[in-house]
Amino acid sequence: MPHHFVVIDIYESAIQATGQFGVVFERDDESAYFYLLDMRKPAGNAIIAALDISPAIPIRSDAPVRVRWSAVSSVAGLFVGDVLTAIFETHGDEPKGRFVMNEDFRLF
Repeated sequence: MPHHFVVIDIYESAIQATGQFGVVFERDDESAYFYLLDMRKPAGNAIIAALDISPAIPIRSDAPVRVRWSAVSSVAGLFVGDVLTAIFETHGDEPKGRFVMNEDFRLF
């Protein structure tokens, strides 16, 4: 009996208002990643940080996913449905990504 696989391809992106950084979320049927890009670098070298979402947060295939920058423009968020799930912070010496903490909700 042949196996049938459902391939889920989701791709969402947003560029910071200053144009310096971008964020991308991509998912298929095996993995889900949230990336931070330095838009000043060549396309092949633009990814400066990656957060593997798949083992930590199961995302239903029909769940709406979006990424957006906060009003202060130094924090980007990944939303699954209406829930802020992960962020990238670009202020400071080294941009970093992480899963949300309670105090992050005030940023959006």
